[in-house]
Amino acid sequence: MYLDDKGHVTWIGLSEYSSGEQAKAFSDKYREGVPEVGLDILDRWVAAKVAYDNKRAGDYSLPLDVGLAEARKAFVTKTIEQTMEDADPDSPELTGNKKSYSDESHGE
Repeated sequence: MYLDDKGHVTWIGLSEYSSGEQAKAFSDKYREGVPEVGLDILDRWVAAKVAYDNKRAGDYSLPLDVGLAEARKAFVTKTIEQTMEDADPDSPELTGNKKSYSDESHGE
């Protein structure tokens, strides 16, 4: 929520009906006000919406499933990128030094 130029309380948000362009514009304008915990999902949402719209190229006569694979791929790709950015570079998952569950003592 915010005050518009006339001092009236108003709001803006995203929904499944928002276009990729609207999602990107929202992120560009309001990102600074999004809580840190919400930034990852905002980035994934925008990537998916933009990819979906790009595949459809403005052709609203196409079935709604056209672009879903591209949206899903963009969402997952952004998730992987964010996970790698947040990961500890020395973690066993990234270094390949994985210990299996059976390698550790579990009080047996």
